[in-house]
Amino acid sequence: MTDENNTDQRMETDPTRRTSRSVWAGAIMLFGIAAAIAFLLPRATSRESPTRIQCNRNLRNIGLAIHRYSIKYGCFPPAYTVDKQGRRMHSWRVLLLEFLDPDLYAQYDFNRPWNAPANLVFAKKMKKDGPYRCPTEEPKDPSWTSYVMFVGPTAFSNGPNGRKYEEITDGLANTVAVVEMSPSGILWTAPYDLNVSEMSFEINDPDRPGLRSCHSGCANVLFVDGYTQFFGTPGATTDAEERRKAQVESLKAMATINGGEDVSRFSQ
Repeated sequence: MTDENNTDQRMETDPTRRTSRSVWAGAIMLFGIAAAIAFLLPRATSRESPTRIQCNRNLRNIGLAIHRYSIKYGCFPPAYTVDKQGRRMHSWRVLLLEFLDPDLYAQYDFNRPWNAPANLVFAKKMKKDGPYRCPTEEPKDPSWTSYVMFVGPTAFSNGPNGRKYEEITDGLANTVAVVEMSPSGILWTAPYDLNVSEMSFEINDPDRPGLRSCHSGCANVLFVDGYTQFFGTPGATTDAEERRKAQVESLKAMATINGGEDVSRFSQ
């Protein structure tokens, strides 16, 4: 493993950083999300590639939009909306365009499903440097998203329903909302994401969907409080297997909103 990845791993497991994040999570609600998230943003170092920094910035912007959505609508965005028959209609990525790209948002037809011909044409309008594409990725289809939401009965979204702050009893700083999955094979407008009951919690697992990226050995993760981290694949060190197991368990714990897990034990 490179020094860069080792540094990232240490940053991920620093318990003082997680403690401060919990404090700022409350500040988001009391004093406004804009200032709080600004303080939470990790500092870029000269050793990080520009595309990796931009990918991280994309997730920060998504995190800010998630909170702006919650302020306006009283809950976090659902993974997808449904019609009266329960059929999936629109993705959270389209909903957040209201805050990320209002002009593009105004062009989407919410009266028709995501896969209606007009909305499929709309999906092609997303620019290569749009908010849902990691600049490192060169997907087979440029309309694929690089970012997916954790979905499940106890995940950030259960699918058609948006969570409220008070439902996330594990704490905003200890709950994962969105992760990088590049390539995903998912159209960015499609109401499909990452089901936590079916995913792999290994980084860059070649056999099952889960966290993966085109960055060297790591993938970006967005927590509900707006903080982002790089989760890296342990290198060939004597404690690599123990670190791998600890990382898998920490991701499983942080995939729930109310599991009551003691995540501090993963920060030793």
